[in-house]
Amino acid sequence: MGKIKIILFSIIVLTALMYANPLSTYKDHLGLSGAEKDTLYVVNPIVYCSIQTDTTKKIYIDNVFNTNDYYYIGEMDGFNDSLVSAELDELNGNIFISLQTYENHGYTDASYYVSLDSTGANSISDTFIISVENPAYDWFEWGGLYSFQPEYTVGVSNDQWKAATHFSLGTDSLFLKKIEFGFALEEMIDWQLVKFNEVPTDTIINNLADSVFCYGKAPFPIEETYIDSSFANTYFSGDVALVFSSEGNYMSMDPNGESSRTWVWTEGDGWVLPSSYSSAYDGAWYMRMQVFNLTTSSIETYYSGTISNFELEQNYPNPFNPTTEINFTLNHNSLTKLKVFNSSGEVVKTLNDSKLAKGHHSFSFDGQDLNSGVYFYQLEADGVRSTKKMILMK
Repeated sequence: MGKIKIILFSIIVLTALMYANPLSTYKDHLGLSGAEKDTLYVVNPIVYCSIQTDTTKKIYIDNVFNTNDYYYIGEMDGFNDSLVSAELDELNGNIFISLQTYENHGYTDASYYVSLDSTGANSISDTFIISVENPAYDWFEWGGLYSFQPEYTVGVSNDQWKAATHFSLGTDSLFLKKIEFGFALEEMIDWQLVKFNEVPTDTIINNLADSVFCYGKAPFPIEETYIDSSFANTYFSGDVALVFSSEGNYMSMDPNGESSRTWVWTEGDGWVLPSSYSSAYDGAWYMRMQVFNLTTSSIETYYSGTISNFELEQNYPNPFNPTTEINFTLNHNSLTKLKVFNSSGEVVKTLNDSKLAKGHHSFSFDGQDLNSGVYFYQLEADGVRSTKKMILMK
């Protein structure tokens, strides 16, 4: 009988402790106590590497594993060789990965391994993400690091909760290209881009909300192709918040990030700063957005109205599949260029590059050989440019 009382008392105490502090760390949840000392394991995984197009980079990996007695270092494997070339090398006793990128941009995984014996039986691998970025795009972020350390992940057990980051984007009209975030566990995650007014609101911007599967423990991208295939209008500006919601998962936190931009929502307290719960959570979520700013990109200047020497109309139909008409009116005879760009600022079609007479003009654009997505058409007359967006939906 005495043992039963002790067990019941223990259950009551543990239950009280759990509900007294609903925010718990990933390490507490999983009961992690560190890797065994007598096995080969990864100490400092690379996790993530960002590099721009047409550049080279070296990643030193001497301290990735728990041993300096490397018997054999395996070849690089698993990466997209049309995006980046990667190889292991050694210089002056330092082991590093050499990366070379090309004109393409996107994501790829890369793997390598070490072994302690000649058979390769006692070996361990490390896999990380390589992000090749086009410099025409800008990242907006407050939490710049994805922490692998369990004590820097935070969540709520057995309850719905939300993590949000506040972004001040100014008055420029921005096109959303990509979102990245990090959770500790594999799970389907809901996300939204909403208006921010002192705290995150429930006002979703341009229908930018959906569910995605998070594979956990790595920066997970919601890329442009995913966004474009689901949403017709992705322009926004001003104060916004990126919100992710979960039940029992653990959002990665950058302990050195800007904590005043980080918010957490629970059913009992609504939106508050995580540091209100504990100073251990003083930091920023790993959330960031990559946007295309039309005022600074390779597409140059964006105009939305009438310009003195010509008027560019919205294409029709829009969205279109696969053809659309582009109409404009010249107020006088002009040397005129009409070009179509993809969302990376690359010219996909030149519709006109000649002198045109004063009056109304119409050109047909055929996107039969192009992928679905957002495109831009730009009219230039006598050195003045106007750019408008159109959407190809197949």
